[in-house]
Amino acid sequence: AVGTIHDKHFVVSGAGSTSNTIYYSHTNDPDNFTGTGAGSIVLEDQVVGLASFRSDLIIFCKNSIFKLLNINDSQNITVQPVTKNVGCMDAQSIQEIAGDLLFLSPDGLRTVAGTVRIGDVELGTVSRPIQPTIKSIAANIDNLDITSAVLRSKSQYRLFYNNNGTANAAAKGIIATLTN
Repeated sequence: AVGTIHDKHFVVSGAGSTSNTIYYSHTNDPDNFTGTGAGSIVLEDQVVGLASFRSDLIIFCKNSIFKLLNINDSQNITVQPVTKNVGCMDAQSIQEIAGDLLFLSPDGLRTVAGTVRIGDVELGTVSRPIQPTIKSIAANIDNLDITSAVLRSKSQYRLFYNNNGTANAAAKGIIATLTN
């Protein structure tokens, strides 16, 4: 299961048989999922991760990405697709760095970045030089424990991976440095 705080709500997903559903709490009450302002939305894809990004909630699914808009307006709450062609492989890979969200997708490390147009986002890729390593991780994702970290002082995103149950000292990693 995954969860995050977004605009005065606790948002969760990934619970067993409802892995396509996100649930959001009552406003300013993270324990109340039945009160006014609480609700749920069923998506067409399995939810992998959630991230609050600017005024939107980005919903990372296995094969697609969506954004939730207007969570505080029950009449106008909506989910819009960002892409239906790219998904996220592991919630632990999602990090914010330099104003962008980075995540592990089947085709590499990707970014969700804001644009000059209000409310718009774009997808980018930052892992072309390490594509063979990414393909190996993607092929074995079900057997790997994934974690990530950001070193803001170096503008670095670090992705660590090891076989399930293997000691952390045996973990391998990838470092991506973001430059302008």
